[in-house]
Amino acid sequence: MKKRIALLGIFLIFLCMLGFLISESKRKTQFVVDDGGNFYVSVKADESTQKIMPWYDETQGVYYFFLPSCVNDETVYFDSSRHSVEIDGNKIHKRAKWVWEKDRIYSLRIDGDFMRITFMKSENLPAFFIYTSSGNMDSVWADKEYEETGSLTIIEKDGHIEYTGNLNKISGRGNMTWQAAKKPYAISLKDSYPLCDLSSAKNWKLLALYYEYDKMHSKIILDTARKIGFTGTPECTWVDLYCCGEYQGLYLLTGDVSEKYKNTSGILFEKAVDFQLKYGEPFFETDYAHYLFKYDSPEKLSSEEMKETENFVQKTETALLSGDDTYKEYIDIDSLAKQYLLDKIFMENDAMWASTFYYLDQQENKIYAGPSWDYDQACGLALPNYNTSLEGRPNNMGTWYDILYQDVDFYTSMQDTYVELLPEFENILYQEIDQYAEWIQASEAMDEVLYERDVPYLFIYDEWDSRTKYLKYFLAHRLNYLNDLWGIEGHSFQSPESTGEYHTIYFKSLDGITMEERTVLDGSCLSELPALDEEKYIGWYYWDQNAGKFIDHEYSTMRPVYEDVYCCARIVEQE
Repeated sequence: MKKRIALLGIFLIFLCMLGFLISESKRKTQFVVDDGGNFYVSVKADESTQKIMPWYDETQGVYYFFLPSCVNDETVYFDSSRHSVEIDGNKIHKRAKWVWEKDRIYSLRIDGDFMRITFMKSENLPAFFIYTSSGNMDSVWADKEYEETGSLTIIEKDGHIEYTGNLNKISGRGNMTWQAAKKPYAISLKDSYPLCDLSSAKNWKLLALYYEYDKMHSKIILDTARKIGFTGTPECTWVDLYCCGEYQGLYLLTGDVSEKYKNTSGILFEKAVDFQLKYGEPFFETDYAHYLFKYDSPEKLSSEEMKETENFVQKTETALLSGDDTYKEYIDIDSLAKQYLLDKIFMENDAMWASTFYYLDQQENKIYAGPSWDYDQACGLALPNYNTSLEGRPNNMGTWYDILYQDVDFYTSMQDTYVELLPEFENILYQEIDQYAEWIQASEAMDEVLYERDVPYLFIYDEWDSRTKYLKYFLAHRLNYLNDLWGIEGHSFQSPESTGEYHTIYFKSLDGITMEERTVLDGSCLSELPALDEEKYIGWYYWDQNAGKFIDHEYSTMRPVYEDVYCCARIVEQE
């Protein structure tokens, strides 16, 4: 009996080992040199094999391989039977097994041709592999409105295929974000599916996060919006995106903002600006505030339905601006108060300028704010003054909301929601940001290598750790300002602790002469700047050494120093 049990135990161990070996055989990374001498990496996961092309950094003269999380270790198998391959002078034999090291640049020689290569790998994210029918992204990149069919395969970090199927379309999206080097996309599946454990949907967005210094605050804000009741706000998560074998970077996957409104009895419409309107796209303009609104859902509206919506919004505006309390019959006070609160906490530069949504419930005859959307310029990126008052920016619909702010019901709803959120903000500041940073750090590092930033707003931090600290710093100080403004006691948010290190601030002239140097304790802000000849100089500006250009220095005393900083005196004629 004991012998049988022992044999059974050995057999079970054997099965486990066999299962492990089979599983590992389904996750294999090969360095391939094809018949033409072209080289790439082939990643096998489950029954799927994905080709990953190298990206060439012209500045360094290095080929980068950006590998997905499903690559389970640093082992690479070579497939180069027709070519002579050497790594750092060592000849690589056919089917050889090789282990690469992080942050190391290798000398590669293929049939005598020399090049340098290095490897980077994601850690925690699913990988999106999109292939267009044409085999490239040229047409999509050339025209935002162009739509192309294709296919999508999603590989989870453990190597399992989460989804594979055809794409009805992939196209560009966005306004200012479409002008950036890193493009945002819209994709459409054949049928609804819960990608990456998000709610099932047919239409999806891939947000490029190009302007987000931290790559986190859009997710934090969208999640916060859902927690306070904006259930139509899309869920989101991060992914690594590969298009036609080329790594595109770290993206935020979200559902389509109008997805949950397509089968309702109401009408979803959006605050817009004139240059965003497509030719022939229906819209209306209010009589007094001159706000433009365009229709989002349903896709087909009769002229009668559009006219009824326009009349209802105009009736609301007329009552609001004339001091007639009947406006309360036309709007949901709570949802507008929550929308206003989100904009005032997170300081989105474009708040209510564009991409601000409202829903007209035709059964209730009432306007609701939401879903929440578009926060890439929030959290101190474009508006670093965390002591900004509630009047004016960020809020480009002040004609309405400055009046609503005086409404007792609106004000009470806003404050009650804020107080309810304070424990959530403690979690965000002291736990969630660090968890998110650890989660996406490896992908963010790859993204940073791939794209040289040209952000049109002030941002001085080069290091990832500095950016996550600044996100905490800004939110803590903004919340403390609102607590003081509204007389809310018992909650005081702390800035990130200083590391105790000292950083150097270099004050230079435009020709590179150092005029002054200061050492500043980590986490400190500039209290004062060196004096300048005001007839000759406008003032001190942050200077981007790599790009060789000025970066706006406004509110410099509100940005803590977390690394060495270069400032440059700007000559009057350069304004």
